[in-house]
Amino acid sequence: MGVPERELEENEAKLDNILHKIIEASRQVQELRSTITPNTPAGTRAQCLDEINTLAQIIENLAILADDIDIKDEQLTEESEKEIKQTLDDAITRILTVRTRVTN
Repeated sequence: MGVPERELEENEAKLDNILHKIIEASRQVQELRSTITPNTPAGTRAQCLDEINTLAQIIENLAILADDIDIKDEQLTEESEKEIKQTLDDAITRILTVRTRVTN
């Protein structure tokens, strides 16, 4: 049970890191957008728009990665819950077996 728990903690750290990267990329997009004015030369405007598109793609990729990690976390949690349930079921069965032996 320690492995899934550790992996869940590692995934939480990865998600936190991804969130910080998304926030930073979003900040950069806002910064680039604010530099585009009606007086911005066409070449500079195109360069800013290219950067914005690149950052948007990075944000999308990070969001997809975060979703993948979240799905993995759900699977690990489900596996852990099944393992706990099975362990409890086994314990209950053993208790019932011992009680039956003691009462007979």
